[in-house]
Amino acid sequence: MFSQIFSGASISPNTNFRVMGGRAILENSVRLDGGVHHVGLVQGATLTVRNSGCLLSTNCAELRVGSRNTSTTYFGGAGALYVEEGGLVQMRGKTNSWSGGLLIGYNESAADAGNPGKVWQSGGTVDLQSQWYVSMSADGYYRLDGGLLSLPTTPQNNSHRIGCGGATYGLLHVSGGTLALPKPVWSVDGNVLIGFGTITASAAARSEVYLSGGTVSVPDRAVLLAGWTTEPSGTVAHEAVLTVDGDAVLTGRNIGLGNTASPAVRATLNLNGGLVDLSYYLSRWGGANNQAAVNFNGGTLRWRPGVPVSPISGISNITVFARGGTIDAGASFRTEASFRTAKGYGVGAITVSNPGSGYGAAPRVVIAGGSGSNATAVAVMSRTGTVERVAVTCPGEGYAPADVLSVSFVVPSSGVGYGGGAQAGVTLAAQGTATFTKKGEHTWTVAETNGFDGFFKVAEGYLTLAENAALPALNSLVLAGGTFTGQAGIDDAVNAGATLRVTGGNGTSAYRMMHPVTAGNTNVQRFAMLEASRGFGVLSSANSADGVAEMLFSGYTREGALLSFTPTATRRLRLSTNAHLSPSAVSPVVSGFVSADRMDVLERDPGTGYLRVAATSGTPSPDSN
Repeated sequence: MFSQIFSGASISPNTNFRVMGGRAILENSVRLDGGVHHVGLVQGATLTVRNSGCLLSTNCAELRVGSRNTSTTYFGGAGALYVEEGGLVQMRGKTNSWSGGLLIGYNESAADAGNPGKVWQSGGTVDLQSQWYVSMSADGYYRLDGGLLSLPTTPQNNSHRIGCGGATYGLLHVSGGTLALPKPVWSVDGNVLIGFGTITASAAARSEVYLSGGTVSVPDRAVLLAGWTTEPSGTVAHEAVLTVDGDAVLTGRNIGLGNTASPAVRATLNLNGGLVDLSYYLSRWGGANNQAAVNFNGGTLRWRPGVPVSPISGISNITVFARGGTIDAGASFRTEASFRTAKGYGVGAITVSNPGSGYGAAPRVVIAGGSGSNATAVAVMSRTGTVERVAVTCPGEGYAPADVLSVSFVVPSSGVGYGGGAQAGVTLAAQGTATFTKKGEHTWTVAETNGFDGFFKVAEGYLTLAENAALPALNSLVLAGGTFTGQAGIDDAVNAGATLRVTGGNGTSAYRMMHPVTAGNTNVQRFAMLEASRGFGVLSSANSADGVAEMLFSGYTREGALLSFTPTATRRLRLSTNAHLSPSAVSPVVSGFVSADRMDVLERDPGTGYLRVAATSGTPSPDSN
């Protein structure tokens, strides 16, 4: 197919600028002063900006990519804007006007679903001091694979939107480059809304952001999911999804998981890789009734200085899948939300058997069938409009191994340029035992009874149980360079059937017991097994109260580590008589245990099972220190 290339002198259209069909390439400057401009109004069309080409607009000019008006003569087609290396798209609005901006997927007709719009940015700069809508009453798609997308502000307290006002599918996929919302000079408007507006249709809308690479910087504004206007009696299951995957980094102020009245609406944050770095709340907006879910499956959530005391608010559904999750304490905070592990089988992979063709935007991926729920995926598109692969954004849970699931690629049944034909199959996988990791030098205080039943790994800093908080279902507590502090409010605040594993660290892997305040009171923490695998660990006290703090282990194994513990009248550690590697009456010294100053080895009192400093006449085993 031929392309019309514009180069040389700049162009300033007197009225509207329209790419009505075919392919146009800008290697010069086109200056737009106000007005409404189109790519793909009459037929399918593409516009490429590259090699020092510039599309510049002022005075609230509006560019619609993929556009359908009320004409009964021209039904339009898919519109596509490609921004390549050296290209510049720059748009400026007014401080007192709502109009102007880049609108991707715009439909004014009630006769059909309109026509899709697509922007594919592989380089260059898109700089919009105006509105940015992906899917405005028709399906829209923005792929940022390189370059800079800069959204400094919007006029009149407006917002940047993925999905706006229709039962449509809007998708932003960032696989490279930088999406930045720098602090504007004259206003702090322009929050990012994933799903917005009033939808009168009975069909569900889906608005989605998939970050598989690149950098997203939203330093002083909110990212809000599920901002649709609904009623408490609503039954239409609109869905807003933000997935962070691969090596993507999202640095923001706060993320809101829903601000809508209907309990049928769902807002989901999937942390599958990369990093989400926040300085404020991860919360559901006050008064909202929508479902709010956070799924960890390999990603990291970090809070940096300035975070509130309790930054997770209004979210009760936090699920940890097989690849686990990490919280990085860049500042001290506390949580009052329980985590749980995913159960049963989930979607392990989706394999494309037919990539389809002609997709003017991305099709919505729908997973159906089986006895489980909440499995979701997103189509990763090629530039030519085929499905390159399908990324599982949430495996779901509760599926049976014999379940048969289907995948469909949904596009509107009317409109021009949506494409079709893609096919794929689903493979199920068992949910493995999940590990949740604490990183960062500051303190994470668990302030509630947390039902997490996987592995909790303290790799850095401090993990502390608040008074009366507990981990009653925990499988294993792993000290791998960080410090865990128990609490004296209840016995066995950590599951008595759990394993305490000490691995790595040069004295930084530590378990600190809490003594009851009142003399004569005893606080007991039991474990099924103590595993000392490597490094140097410390078992000590976190306070100096008069009550007795006691740890009891039914079993003990060692693979070369040293454990420091100094017994006192109020600090005791007992190994059960059936504990593996418990000393015999002939050699009572316990392998691997030394006093805090490492000057003494410890032995087990055969009568009580408590550890004590070995008698000077005792002969330690060769493996004891």
